Amino acid sequence: MIEQIRIEQLELRARIGVPEVERAQPQRLLCSVAIEPAAQPSQDNLQSTIDYAALAALVRQIGNAQVFRLLETLAEHIAEKILEKFPAREIRVEIRKFALRDAAFTSVTARRAAGEK
Repeated sequence: MIEQIRIEQLELRARIGVPEVERAQPQRLLCSVAIEPAAQPSQDNLQSTIDYAALAALVRQIGNAQVFRLLETLAEHIAEKILEKFPAREIRVEIRKFALRDAAFTSVTARRAAGEK
């Protein structure tokens, strides 16, 4: 039984940050996604599961599509769009940002379940 499909530390570039100067250029972010599929894959068929290449492309497209002030907003937006496009029971999205010199990274995690707003 498949419990989760994961993409770990997918690199994306996004214009994000509270100060305008921080949003001036795209920043490197790492995004990890864990999906609990709504159904089990059948007969070794990509159509019956979550295409992780399409999932990665969606995450990158969202990061590139608009400017965000908060990591929280970006993580929530990614989680919502994944639920709209892929058959999942639950989604977890973690985004890491490298904004503090004295920390390895800062991060936020968003969780959404199917049918939840």
